[in-house]
Amino acid sequence: MKSALVLGGGGSKGAYEIGVWKALRELDIHFDIVTGTSIGALIGAMVVQDDFAKAYDLWDHMDASQVIQNGISLDFDLDLLMSQRSQIKQMLASYIDHRGADIAPLIKMIENMFDADKFFASDIDFGCMTVCLDPYSPSPFVKSQFTKNNAHDFLLASASCFPAFPMKFMEGKRYIDGGYHDNVPIELARSLGADQIVAVDLKYKEEKVNSDDDVLYIEPNMPLGSFLDFKPETLHRNMRLGYLDTLKKFNVYYGYTYTFAAMDLPQIQAYEDAYERFLNNYRSDASQPIVNRLFQQLVDRSINKALAEYESYMFQYLRILEDCARMFDMDDELVYTFDDFVIELLRRFDTMVHTIDKVLISKKTIKEIALEVKNYRQEDIIYYLYHRLKQAKQQDRDDLSYLSVFFKKEYIAALTIFALKYQFQTK
Repeated sequence: MKSALVLGGGGSKGAYEIGVWKALRELDIHFDIVTGTSIGALIGAMVVQDDFAKAYDLWDHMDASQVIQNGISLDFDLDLLMSQRSQIKQMLASYIDHRGADIAPLIKMIENMFDADKFFASDIDFGCMTVCLDPYSPSPFVKSQFTKNNAHDFLLASASCFPAFPMKFMEGKRYIDGGYHDNVPIELARSLGADQIVAVDLKYKEEKVNSDDDVLYIEPNMPLGSFLDFKPETLHRNMRLGYLDTLKKFNVYYGYTYTFAAMDLPQIQAYEDAYERFLNNYRSDASQPIVNRLFQQLVDRSINKALAEYESYMFQYLRILEDCARMFDMDDELVYTFDDFVIELLRRFDTMVHTIDKVLISKKTIKEIALEVKNYRQEDIIYYLYHRLKQAKQQDRDDLSYLSVFFKKEYIAALTIFALKYQFQTK
């Protein structure tokens, strides 16, 4: 059987693939075939060469000027753009002159990173995806077609992200970025004989729908930013996330947007069981008057709808906990023990600066409060709902239930923090 690594395109988001590669090396996983599109093709060529140290150093010191003449990092932050007025003017002038950005630095980078002797001596097969415009058709290039003279052209054609970058002309034909046909060229890997595939898709998707039996997908659990965001902090963060996500895929770590030590798996399972018991106890009982029971059914449907978003996860309540941590801006580049994670989440919650106390002590009706609270920050709403849960007597449950219909995610987060503090222990 042959194994393949497939690397998707995504410009500066390719830093994530460097992190993936680092993890795969630590896991001692090797491949018979590598295919890639755009930046994935450029990194893929270095994988064939086994030039990890060179690739890592390149991305560790990468900036926009190494890709585009007079280049700037574009993350669509207006303040950042306005602070780079002179660079923008120069870049636009180059764009007009070259029918796309002046990518002389990218051409130079490809020349420096491609080592023909290592590439052709390697027993790893390779393919990169491009699109030919004469006529319009997918046009992959495989290792058997590569020579020392055309290798740079093939790789550049795969990364010619027109109209941002100029088209690549080869033998009278125009070529553009392979992402216009297949940004994650799995079929190309299969055509080269791959039976088992690890595919890296740089596009963040909230819903994971990958179902190919022969493919293990590695993809970010958070957006990686703009494809032209070459700020060092963004690149280093994406490298780190690629590394952690890969180790989670191979069960070295656990978690989704956050990362937990494997030794904490029993605690994670205990937390899942405790949360399930807590939710069951929290449901309304059948002794309530019929009107209240009907209203509670509406509330339960609202809560169940919020919980349903997490049902596809093996540890759905851990995933809810991670969403709480995201709301309170916890660092997602660390490896946590479960206890430390909970302690830090509660610390942030307890020390947050909030502005909602006046609503807590107001004498308004619950409907008036709901209309007022919706204008607050999400973390403030969680803080408010938590304190209502903490102070609630049985007769106040209807008020809280009413709010749960309007603030589903916030209510689940508040319920989670309430449970952590007062309802169960995971140790």
